[in-house]
Amino acid sequence: MSRILVLDDSQERLNIFAQKLAKHDVVMVETATEAIEQLKNNSFDMILLDHDLGNRAFVDSSEPNTGYQVAKFIVNEDTNNKDVPIIIHSLNPVGSMNMKNILGDQARYLPGYWNML
Repeated sequence: MSRILVLDDSQERLNIFAQKLAKHDVVMVETATEAIEQLKNNSFDMILLDHDLGNRAFVDSSEPNTGYQVAKFIVNEDTNNKDVPIIIHSLNPVGSMNMKNILGDQARYLPGYWNML
């Protein structure tokens, strides 16, 4: 069983992830702050990140409470999850590319990943 962190603000998508990943130990969070707290205190086998949070769409990465802040934390401060595979599932192409660029080869950009499971 894998331990998976899911960051998303859509209850519908979180429900899909919960159903599709039911055989795994899944931790679901809705804010960048919650995700960072989980990363500080836990190790994961996989991380799934949304960019736009707080029921906002096509948000700039410089704004607070986005997946970009989580990506920066992983690169700059996270000691538990340095080599964990990350899937960026956001539909915001610019924000997703910002996250992919900072995370490098550790991340894959798969928009709408919840539909691919």
